[in-house]
Amino acid sequence: MQRVTKWRSDWKYPTFLLCTYGFFTSVKPIEPFLLPYMTGPDKNLTTEQATNQIYPVWTYSYLSVLVPVFLLTDWLRYKPVVVFQGVAVFITTALLRWTATVPAMQVVQFIYGVVTASEVAYFSYIYSMIDVKNYRKATSYCRGVQLLAYTVGAVLGQLLISFELMSYNNILVFTMVLIGIGLFTSLFLPMPEKSMFFHPKKKQQDEDMSENPEDKLSCGGVLLMLWRDFLQCYSSRRLLYWSVWWAVATCGYNQTVNYVQVLWQHEQPSQNLSIYNGGVEAVSSLLSAGTAYGIGFTQVRWELWGELALGGFSGLAAVVLFLMTFMGNIWVCYTGYAVFKCLYMLLITIAMYQIATDLTMDRYALVFGANTFGALVLQTILTSVVVDQRGLGLDIISQFTIYSSYFAIIAVVFSLSGVFTLWKARRHNKEDIPPDKNQSPIQEHRLMNSLNLSRSIVPVSPVERVTEWRSDWKYPTFLLCTTGFFTTVRPIEPFTLPYMTGPDKNLTTEQVTYQIYPVWTYSYLSVLVPVFLLTDWLRYKPVVVFQGVAVFITTALLRWTATVPAMQVAQFFYGVVTASEVAYFSYIYSMIDVKNYRKATSYCRGVQLLAYTMGSGLGQLLISFELMSYNNILVFTMVLIGIGLFTSLFLPMPEKSMFFHPKKKQQEEDMSENPEDKLSCGGVLLMLWRDFLQCYSSRRLLYWSVWWAVATCGYNQTVNYVQVLWQHEQPSQNLSIYNGGVEAVSSLLSAGTAYGIGFTQVRWELWGELALGGFSGLAAVVLFLMTFMGNIWVCYTGYAVFKCLYMLLITIAMYQIATDLTMDRYALVFGANTFGALVLQTILTSVVVDQRGLGLDIISQFTIYSSYFAIIAVVFSLSGVFTLWKARRHNKEDIPPDKNQSPIQEHRL
Repeated sequence: MQRVTKWRSDWKYPTFLLCTYGFFTSVKPIEPFLLPYMTGPDKNLTTEQATNQIYPVWTYSYLSVLVPVFLLTDWLRYKPVVVFQGVAVFITTALLRWTATVPAMQVVQFIYGVVTASEVAYFSYIYSMIDVKNYRKATSYCRGVQLLAYTVGAVLGQLLISFELMSYNNILVFTMVLIGIGLFTSLFLPMPEKSMFFHPKKKQQDEDMSENPEDKLSCGGVLLMLWRDFLQCYSSRRLLYWSVWWAVATCGYNQTVNYVQVLWQHEQPSQNLSIYNGGVEAVSSLLSAGTAYGIGFTQVRWELWGELALGGFSGLAAVVLFLMTFMGNIWVCYTGYAVFKCLYMLLITIAMYQIATDLTMDRYALVFGANTFGALVLQTILTSVVVDQRGLGLDIISQFTIYSSYFAIIAVVFSLSGVFTLWKARRHNKEDIPPDKNQSPIQEHRLMNSLNLSRSIVPVSPVERVTEWRSDWKYPTFLLCTTGFFTTVRPIEPFTLPYMTGPDKNLTTEQVTYQIYPVWTYSYLSVLVPVFLLTDWLRYKPVVVFQGVAVFITTALLRWTATVPAMQVAQFFYGVVTASEVAYFSYIYSMIDVKNYRKATSYCRGVQLLAYTMGSGLGQLLISFELMSYNNILVFTMVLIGIGLFTSLFLPMPEKSMFFHPKKKQQEEDMSENPEDKLSCGGVLLMLWRDFLQCYSSRRLLYWSVWWAVATCGYNQTVNYVQVLWQHEQPSQNLSIYNGGVEAVSSLLSAGTAYGIGFTQVRWELWGELALGGFSGLAAVVLFLMTFMGNIWVCYTGYAVFKCLYMLLITIAMYQIATDLTMDRYALVFGANTFGALVLQTILTSVVVDQRGLGLDIISQFTIYSSYFAIIAVVFSLSGVFTLWKARRHNKEDIPPDKNQSPIQEHRL
């Protein structure tokens, strides 16, 4: 008897019984085949019923019972809830076997939610029965046995299904037998004498009684104690960000795992017996276990690299989900699921360890429960909006697009936070980063050198450090570039006409050319001036955010509407997007010093060009290799735009603008000129008019601006309708179209041309007009060849050359205008030139393209465009010849000297 008593008092006895219970209740061979079972002949339910009516109940049930089960578990001292969990699992399996209606399946999901919520009792029980020194071993045994059971169940199910050894119904009966064994074992578990809150240890009880005797053992006292512990636990910033990731990532992970069988069913219906759901679950579980085990042997300073790791691996998870969603291959889905599960298990293992390390008190269950509750709240919102038929009730492809976008947003947020953490480490001393106890003095010395830390720096408070970082010019520039990149990567853009005239929209080329495309020009012209003034009045940021919203709406309309009026609305919104570009480029000038203008401008423009090139190249690859349909490319584009829009919300709000909110010094000057004009719309317009007259008083600035306006008009018309010309030469029903590749190559060549012109030494004040005339003539020749050669490759090559010529000249024009300006009113001059171009373009569109005008065919249109550039060439060539003639007749003072010219060169001239 004494030996039996001693054995029962040893920590191995309850651990063995709990592991036995966990194993037999977790071996569920039917689980990987749940959806095929419900949609097969046994239950005869539809995939839509399972997805939109049955599965969401589990989420709602789990959320509703989590807190009550958590408190009851502690109050009843764990064992009764463990036994109850076994009973609930048995009932769930029985209902799944002998019922077949939607309400019955919803009851199954509700009880299964109770089972999941009761998991807290399984893991908390053992801690109340053993010493702290055995926690690690007992935890590894309990978790290892559960994972082993799940793997055995998945493999067993795969074997039984693949070799047709059992039907689904018989597998369920077999599962009930296993659960019965586990339930019977749970009855022999010893009853704990203590729990964490309602039945604490004697020493802890005395401490709590001394604080407030009335709170002891009452529900209100326990809740108050929980609240105090909650605040104390989450007082650590590091614990907070790990917990936030835990909550948001677990929400996305649960949604993915819950509905991945629906995606598999979509890719390969379960009536085909060669499904490998069980094998995939087994392999992914083993790989996840190996990943989680292996991370324990890595030496990484997670306090420094943790957030960046969370962001990077979450981004990789987003990419994997995108591939699963859009590749349309079951093996890609299987492989992607295994990789996704490994990534999550890797990060959740790190998060659990870091949270446990950062806790200042023994309240692991509270923190883990709070994180799980947060994840469930988010998951309930996501389920009710996205999945539930009372919400949007989206199809599975749209659902997984949202889940992948969800992880992409997590990646962006935590990557930005990680960059901030690294930036702090490089600016402040080593004491700001908690030391790694396992690090040698040599490693510490190397880290100090690599981070360029100095002990002489006085520690700064976190609030001051955040304020300093946000005030640096790189912070808004980085956010703006991120916004610009994701809102400009639009793979569908080079294929807009093939998409609209294809089977997805079934519009005609004539409808697109004469009724839809002209709306963009009219919209751009009508909103340009109001947007220009609003941009300054609202101080840029709201218009940048609104631009992202407008791009998103444009893409959504293009995806989910198909009529001519709807496409016209999409073009109107795109006109608003184009007009809002002024906010994108003006914003950064209001946030940084003049000395950083050049760098910031190059970054913002370079990122946009990179994004456009990547979008065109990506679109070409997706179309050429048939990796995505046009509709899926649009959904993918909306996801990218959503990331950019989300990033724009974090842009700092400028304190000044050029006209309505000028600098203090400028404001005093304007007030001294006319106090009544300040900050009123009439005053701003009057100031704009005065600046306009002053800016255009220079003849040189005037002719560069005239060329800018007339050439930009012709360029916009050519770019807007060049896809119609390509369609005319080679209809898009032929899959060997290379619109995206041509756009990518022409953008890169244009960028190289614009970059290279900066290294040329030319007296543009002397040769500028002749250059404008000559290159415009070359553009006219290229357009004539594109129009009349009747060859798609000539059109492609000509378009690339034409775009390079325009980008070359517009770069020169922008530089010359900026050089000749006598005041800091770049936006005004550039806006006025753009407005002039739009007025000309509106006239040209309404007369030549619009069906209410001449409504000419595409060949006649491009004949006019080439003639238009020929006229520009003649006018500016004659003006250039006149300028040279003047230079030869008058003295050298009539020609502004070149500062880089030597006296010998001046004498020769």
